[in-house]
Amino acid sequence: GIFASGGLVARINMSWIRNRAEIELGRTTHYAYAETIIADSFVLESDGLMVARAEPNMSGITIRYGNLNYALEGLGFLGMGFHDQLRDERRRLGFVKRAGFFTRRAIAELPIEAPVPLRLFIIWLALFKNLRKAV
Repeated sequence: GIFASGGLVARINMSWIRNRAEIELGRTTHYAYAETIIADSFVLESDGLMVARAEPNMSGITIRYGNLNYALEGLGFLGMGFHDQLRDERRRLGFVKRAGFFTRRAIAELPIEAPVPLRLFIIWLALFKNLRKAV
């Protein structure tokens, strides 16, 4: 589950295949999935409509949500597990990183002005990308 201020905010249910997930946010379910078998492009969908799209770039993944553009870039394993930073064209905006070496939990600090479905998609992308590296 995704927790903020001690309460459950959303749930990301990753499939066994790990190239798709259901993101439950209140009574709305969003679907995140890789568009191809090689899992290089990703989509966030709600009510049958594409809400966000993510594609590889030279240093990570470019994420488009309406007129917003972000980059999710890996900083490497930094001793504790994965650590990805979120950037726009000018600056670092946040991160998603593993909470510790012996845990599957992650910590995310993402911009509050980004819509919640987008923040959840970014968390799923970081988890998916780093789980795939570990296999």
